[in-house]
Amino acid sequence: VVAGRFVKPEERRMALAQYLDIVEGAAAAAGVFYISHQNGSFAAEYEPLQPDVPPDLEQWGTEVFGVEPDAVNLWMGDDQAVSSMHKDHYENLYAVVRGSKIFTLLPPWDYHFLSPESYPPARYQQNAQGQFDVQPEDGEPVSWVAVNPDQPDLQRHPRFEGARPLLAVVEAGEVLYLPALWYHKVAQRGDAEGLTLAVNYWYDMEFGPLYHYFEFVQRMARARPPLVP
Repeated sequence: VVAGRFVKPEERRMALAQYLDIVEGAAAAAGVFYISHQNGSFAAEYEPLQPDVPPDLEQWGTEVFGVEPDAVNLWMGDDQAVSSMHKDHYENLYAVVRGSKIFTLLPPWDYHFLSPESYPPARYQQNAQGQFDVQPEDGEPVSWVAVNPDQPDLQRHPRFEGARPLLAVVEAGEVLYLPALWYHKVAQRGDAEGLTLAVNYWYDMEFGPLYHYFEFVQRMARARPPLVP
């Protein structure tokens, strides 16, 4: 959230070799470059890499969750790439291949500490001077969490004082199971070449008692009285 808007990143298509030159420092470019297309990108865009990934984890997830993965995504970047706090409606198996990922986690029942609000959409766009401007976009407002759980501004988000985030550091060769609806912020720490690489498997959540409980928690939080100074 920037200047009261939900701002999406600028998207670019480029050869993987060009991308690696940028993140490994061989070529200069303004901005934070991060592969994060959430469209089943591993199969759609990186098919030649699929033989390098054993099928065991995907098969295990299918057995556990009872469904095939809805999407398998590739994530690659350096230490500059950090997400904001958000949740996904997927059961998530997150496998780190290089570097490490740092997850700051809050369970769905801590929704009332997060104070999500609705923001009009926008997108970053690089201008002729190489700076990134925030360009408003048409569309419905987006409900999002603006608080940074690692450095919360308690003047703006006083309820977050009651939150107790969990920290999970996932190293290369490890897998994190991130349950559906858990809020998470993700940072990363590169390997010796400064790179992080991960593959994750999204399985559709079961919209049963857990989802209805979360909906109840949200309605209760929205109906709460304001904080008394």
